[in-house]
Amino acid sequence: MLTTRSEIRDQLLKEPPEGFPFARWEERSEDNVLCETVQRTKGLERTAIVLVDLSGSPDPVLLYVGCSRAVSSLCLVGPQSLAHSTGVRAGSGAVFAGKRRG
Repeated sequence: MLTTRSEIRDQLLKEPPEGFPFARWEERSEDNVLCETVQRTKGLERTAIVLVDLSGSPDPVLLYVGCSRAVSSLCLVGPQSLAHSTGVRAGSGAVFAGKRRG
């Protein structure tokens, strides 16, 4: 799980979804899900990435760096503006602002 802002990362760490134990880089293990900022993981690839940006006006550089960390699977979580910023087509089945599109 990558976020573009530390406030979102901290909120996810404080209140993780049930069944998904999150951990910061220093506490990572096979038993939890890494939850960090894009900046902290720059240069490291992962099989699957969930990229969270709730800003409404995503930074294109952070989006590129975050998206490019995914080797096989990328899931974007955020408002519709995130879809536009990343070129995701309407009706692609992506989830934005809590609603499934398409």
